[in-house]
Amino acid sequence: MFEYIEKHNYMPGIYSNGLISNRTRNIGWVIPGDCDIVEMAFFLHCMMGLLEVAETFGYNLVVTIGGQNDISHLENLANNRKADGIVLARTNVDDLAINFLKLQLAVTTLIT
Repeated sequence: MFEYIEKHNYMPGIYSNGLISNRTRNIGWVIPGDCDIVEMAFFLHCMMGLLEVAETFGYNLVVTIGGQNDISHLENLANNRKADGIVLARTNVDDLAINFLKLQLAVTTLIT
């Protein structure tokens, strides 16, 4: 096997490295789907700062949309383990996204 690796200059791909380390090297950024044009400028500014810091540590940013009553994109991001961490751009009192992430954290803690 090692002869084949040397002969063909095999380098593990990003996905195989992720399988080995159990990391995606992605940070999820969930922006509200109901924001207006004024708020969008604020969220874009925040996203650029998050992206700058994430890249410093070798992470990518995965952007998705969340709604106050529809967290299906967030659920997809978390349930399919597409990110090592998730940042919510905006939260509300009794927020579905916060409750979902707390439940995910509790389940993950129990499993590991």
